Amino acid sequence: MKILHISSNTHGGAGSAAARIHKSFLKHGHDSKMFVRTNQNSIERVLEFNSTVSGFLTRASRKIKNKLYLNDQYLMYSVHDRKEWYGVFENLQSLNFYPDVIILHWIAGFIGFDELTHLSANLPNTKILWYLMDMAPFTSGCHYSWGCVGYTNQCHPCPGVRGFKGQELIDQMFMKKLKFVSNTELQYVAPNQFVKNQVRLATFAKADVPVVYIPIDEDIFTPKRCNEKGVTLLFGGNSFDDYRKGGDLFAEVLKTLDIRLADNKKYKKPVQILAPGLKKTIDLRLKNISLSQPERISGDENLAILYSQSDIFICCSREDSGPMMVSEALMSGLPVVSFDVGAVNELIQNELAGSVIPNYDISAMADKILKLILNIEKINRESVKKTVFKKLSTSSMVSNFESILA
Repeated sequence: MKILHISSNTHGGAGSAAARIHKSFLKHGHDSKMFVRTNQNSIERVLEFNSTVSGFLTRASRKIKNKLYLNDQYLMYSVHDRKEWYGVFENLQSLNFYPDVIILHWIAGFIGFDELTHLSANLPNTKILWYLMDMAPFTSGCHYSWGCVGYTNQCHPCPGVRGFKGQELIDQMFMKKLKFVSNTELQYVAPNQFVKNQVRLATFAKADVPVVYIPIDEDIFTPKRCNEKGVTLLFGGNSFDDYRKGGDLFAEVLKTLDIRLADNKKYKKPVQILAPGLKKTIDLRLKNISLSQPERISGDENLAILYSQSDIFICCSREDSGPMMVSEALMSGLPVVSFDVGAVNELIQNELAGSVIPNYDISAMADKILKLILNIEKINRESVKKTVFKKLSTSSMVSNFESILA
């Protein structure tokens, strides 16, 4: 099967997920290519192209409009259609590559609907899927709705805009997207049941929305443990000020856990927080927990080493469609303690895999982490991995896509 993936890039959360899907198809014998704007991680069989027209003034105009008319909290990366032209079909012609299926991924800031319509019209026998990395493909611009259900009713009114001009931008995108989704033989594919439940209610809803989990390469993310000196807790947020990822909640969890460790006289081994890429710290005045801030890393092989050096993954996110780091941690054999967000209830289904903490209960999360710390030697990482293997393995992903396309 010939597959073309269209993604803004191969890095970051959504870009890495798209690259993993592409690489999984290659691993299992399919002819897969990616079309991206930026191939930062040097993924194989990726076509990297720039726009055929200058977009400097257009980008500047969008930034000004975003500042004036949009609320940053809603991550309105997809509120503007793209006028730049990348010549996707023409490049496929030159390569004599005519895909059986095109999978759209996270395309914010990349290809516009006019070019996608052109591509679809010139490949009438090619099936088009849109893989839902977040909510953007079925909203009028936001990537996370923060509880707003306006996407079930044309995103009107939108709480993420400022004034009439902001709503006008949203309405224009709604009509553009509705035209594309309605006039194209397009099928949404959800990365989990959580996102499927969202898109089924959307104005853009399609009758059939299959679930295919983002694959985590089982041969790269292994249960190997390299940490022998104590317990290392892994946190993936960029900052303690990162509200969406719950950086402020994590700070409170650490302070509470520090008190719990002080009260527990039996546990004497060191406890460390590993927070790669943390942009800045605050003085938490922790006495029983140390903080390590290595450089943020990329590439699956480097990420796998990070997990092998860790013991427990902590997720404090408030709003997320995944998070993918929960999947990575579990496939690496780390139990996860997470607030109830995104798809964590689909992944953490028994005590081997960790705990899901409702209602952002700081005290309850600290207690669960402490329990894992005290029993760290009893954790069987291979058993943790088995709890999610059928959902997250590359072979499962490819098999599920093959069933959709059969």
